[in-house]
Amino acid sequence: MAAKQKESSLFLRGNLVALRAVEESDMPAIARWLNDPAVTYYLFYGQLPMGSEAVREMIRAQIASRMNVVFTACDRKTGIPIGLCGLYDIHLTARKAEFRILVGERRFWGKGYGTEI
Repeated sequence: MAAKQKESSLFLRGNLVALRAVEESDMPAIARWLNDPAVTYYLFYGQLPMGSEAVREMIRAQIASRMNVVFTACDRKTGIPIGLCGLYDIHLTARKAEFRILVGERRFWGKGYGTEI
């Protein structure tokens, strides 16, 4: 289990959720989420299994792109990473972006985490 996050490392804080930068230590959980058919049921992810290195490369590419801002969503009480969220395909001229939320830890489903994100 992840240790409680230092408040200073958090970007945004709510009652249930805190957002922070994606870290290397998040990759095993992200790989598990993206390979869970229940988590990816409505997503483009999960159509094919992804190995841990493929997940790392994909997430690193998303973070490196100036067209995305990606965060790890953590349970505020425990610091456990529960999912990902962010703005994707940002288009400054058109002033548009996609806001994506993935709550990958199923035990946090139906408890208001996604709504707060």
